[in-house]
Amino acid sequence: MKTIDAIKYLRLYVLNDTGGSGTDWTTITEASVNAKQLLWSNEELAAFINEAQIQAFRRCLLQEDFGAAYNISIVAGTAEYSLHPKVLQVIANTLASNGKELQLTDTRTIFELQNYSLDTGIPKFYSANYKTGTVLFYPTPVANDTWKPLVYRLPLNTVSFSLPNADLEIQEHFSIPMLHWAAYLAYSKQDADTYDPKQAAIHKAAFTDEFGETSVYSDMRKLKSADNRVKYGGIPMGATRPRPPVRIIRNSNG
Repeated sequence: MKTIDAIKYLRLYVLNDTGGSGTDWTTITEASVNAKQLLWSNEELAAFINEAQIQAFRRCLLQEDFGAAYNISIVAGTAEYSLHPKVLQVIANTLASNGKELQLTDTRTIFELQNYSLDTGIPKFYSANYKTGTVLFYPTPVANDTWKPLVYRLPLNTVSFSLPNADLEIQEHFSIPMLHWAAYLAYSKQDADTYDPKQAAIHKAAFTDEFGETSVYSDMRKLKSADNRVKYGGIPMGATRPRPPVRIIRNSNG
């Protein structure tokens, strides 16, 4: 679905906001004198659709991806790095130097190791903290390398009315249900003619029915409640569920 088609569906079939008979709303921008004919500008609706797409990706982990954009260039002596800002969750990974998969652990487990920062070698473990957007390798690398993750990600592009013919990134069968979140935001607009908490609640519930709160963040909260002994600082969970995090056992080589 293209951006303009999503806006059209939202206007005609959800919000009933077309500016009246004979109005070509597709040509009206916020700077236009005709903008007052609409309760919601095209720019606003595009922004709401953008947020709806992000929310759907975040909740249901809709898009797998891999490639150089998500790779991390490891530098000898440096253990912590920034994840690509669009990464929601790491599904799998390999280390370029040996083709092996680093095992998932949690940040607290690493920190609880005495003098953990002094341990060096080829990394065997990683801890991804999605709240801070960082990943920590253990032991601290002794050589340059490349870490290659397979990830769930957010949309790469911003939905904008300035690009009306751009395709939405969400799969076609999710595009209409996704618009419930855009409608929720529209009816939440603090204006006498648009604010409607009842309609906002209806559309928010409809969106949640389709896109349940099953993101990595909600799974982390569930795991914390189920096992308070282990603190999960950004554990990948989701439809394709990786192996659970492991406790680190030092050997004679650190």
